[in-house]
Formats: sequence, C-alpha cells, structure tokens
Amino acid sequence: MNPEFTEYVKNHIREYLPDSYANAEIQIQQTIKSNDRILESLMIRREGEDAAPMIHLDNFEQQYQNGESMNEIMNQVAEQCMQGEEIPFDRRDFLDYDAVKENLTIKMCDPKNNVKYLEKYAHKSCGELTALYSVIWEQNEFGTASIPVSKSNLEMWGVSIEQLHQDALLADRNRGYGLYNMENLVNSMVFDREPINLLLNADASGPSEKAMYVLTNTSKINGANALVQEELLAQVGDVLREDYYVLPSSVHEGATRFAA
Repeated sequence: MNPEFTEYVKNHIREYLPDSYANAEIQIQQTIKSNDRILESLMIRREGEDAAPMIHLDNFEQQYQNGESMNEIMNQVAEQCMQGEEIPFDRRDFLDYDAVKENLTIKMCDPKNNVKYLEKYAHKSCGELTALYSVIWEQNEFGTASIPVSKSNLEMWGVSIEQLHQDALLADRNRGYGLYNMENLVNSMVFDREPINLLLNADASGPSEKAMYVLTNTSKINGANALVQEELLAQVGDVLREDYYVLPSSVHEGATRFAA
C-alpha cells in the first residue's frame, strides 16, 4: 500500500469521528490474514475499552485509485469504525473458555497457502486441508464478527488442540447444515425463496446421478467445515443413497455428486 494514503487516514480520521474518540489511540498495524495475506489496518481504541476495531484499508485505497474522493472514503472508514464499536465485547468473557466454546467455529484452509498464518494461529491437520478456529462474537444480517483463535489463546484457556477441535465440531453441528440440489439453490436465490434442505426433507427431491448438490452450513459462511463432520457426511450418504464425492469449491461450501 501507499504509505502516504495510510498516514493520511491515520492523521485525519479523528476529524470524521464523534467527540468520544478525541483521546482514542490510533495506529496503523499490519495484520496477517488467511492465505498469508498481509493487510494494512487502522486500529482505533477509545479510552477504557478492551476491544478495538481493525479496519482493513486495502479496499479503501483501491476505491481512491478508482476515483473516489478522499472525503467520501474517510466518511466510510469512520462509519465502519463506529459500526465495529456497536458490537458488545467484554474481555472477561473471552478469558473464560466455557463462555466461548459454544461460539467456536471451524474454517478450512489450504496449509500450503497459509504457512505464516499457521505459525500464529491454532490449527489441526485434516487430510490435505487444515482446520482453523474462530469465536463468533456477533452475527446478524450485516455479517459476522469473529475472533481467530491463536496459539496463545489455547495456552490462556489451558485447553488442547484436540479439545478445541471437538468443541468446535459440536458448536458447528448445533448450528446446523444443509444439503441442497444446486438447481434448487440457484432458483431460490433468483426468486428469493428458501431452498429445500434435503437433510431435513430427503423426499422433497429424489437423488439423481446427473444432479450436483451443495453441502454447507445454515449460515452459508465457512460451510466447507462440513468436510470434517463425519456423522454429517454419513447422513449425506443416507440421503443420496449412493457413494459420492465432495469437491471443496470454496471455504463456504462443498459441491457433491455421485461417485462413478
């Protein structure tokens, strides 16, 4: 990123925020994300608060390069900051593993593309893929706020990676999964209606060797973690009544079809 852009945002963002941010700590930090992406992020922490939103600036710089005015970009950054502050966060809750384990979730990744990321964050090898873990802190119609689980978090909680994995499996399973005929799923998006979950209504659409199916979770976010749910995969086999392949199409879902 252009350092002049990030420095301008850091030095002027206070002008776009309410007076409650007058004494806030403002920094530019580098954060490592999945697929070893290193992002420039704006951190704004108000006095007396444990949590601080991390606003990734890469997309905002791209908007600026595409002709967006700096004033409009600064307004957007400020709005995102204030939205982040609306998410309730009590560090004492995060310190208590029993308080967060029901909110654990798994995200699958390719370990070859996440070498640096895996140095810091808790993970477990699952065949050719690797499971990462997060705590879902807030989930609504606008998206999901989550905190990735680091190796230092495991030490703080005094739990093993295996216990973390089993608790995350249970938490994801309790939220539910869906198996959808791909054609039905696409039509539901076009016509704004609920797709048929074949795990709940297996007789709604008889299995067809020509059909493709989508396996994901009910939120359709990081639903490829279905790949590590052994009981779920067995249930899919019962619904399809045949052997099948699962093709991880993204971190959010897997495409399934019958084995030849």
